[in-house]
Amino acid sequence: MRLAILAVTTLVITGCSLTGDDGDDVPKLLQFKSGGTPDELSVVSSKPLVFPNPSIGLQPPLPNGQNRADQTPRAEAIAKLGGNPAGSSSVAAFNHRNLTKYSTRFGYDPVIRQRLESEDLAYRKKNDGLFLERVFNVNVYYDAYLPMSIDPYVELQRLRNQNVRTPAAPPKELK
Repeated sequence: MRLAILAVTTLVITGCSLTGDDGDDVPKLLQFKSGGTPDELSVVSSKPLVFPNPSIGLQPPLPNGQNRADQTPRAEAIAKLGGNPAGSSSVAAFNHRNLTKYSTRFGYDPVIRQRLESEDLAYRKKNDGLFLERVFNVNVYYDAYLPMSIDPYVELQRLRNQNVRTPAAPPKELK
């Protein structure tokens, strides 16, 4: 009997402490088990690595320097939208103004980040998982957001029916 009471008490205390790391009440839907060391294989480079010319030699690294293989989302977005990412600062500012003007043509919400953060927190609190899922540190992220997910093959077919060019996709059976 004492063993059963001790087990129930331990589960209750453990369940009460599973809401946040810092005493907050933010639900943790995505649980990671970390060994405390970085994962070297999680580094993703969007550009191919470029080997320097051996006759020139390597230049010393500069403070706040940038690797040629690093991602540059602003420059890549400007190039994709037809701008010149290497242009002068006045041209870049002009491109940014045009991009901002085009992207806000239907209006915008100036506090969108705060609103989305509060709505997502409420959603995560509502879909925090069952008691035993929290006790045993079960990942409930994908189950919680399943109603919001898109079937990629249905979306691919919808776009192809509208004659939108799409990349090749693996057959559904190989997924």
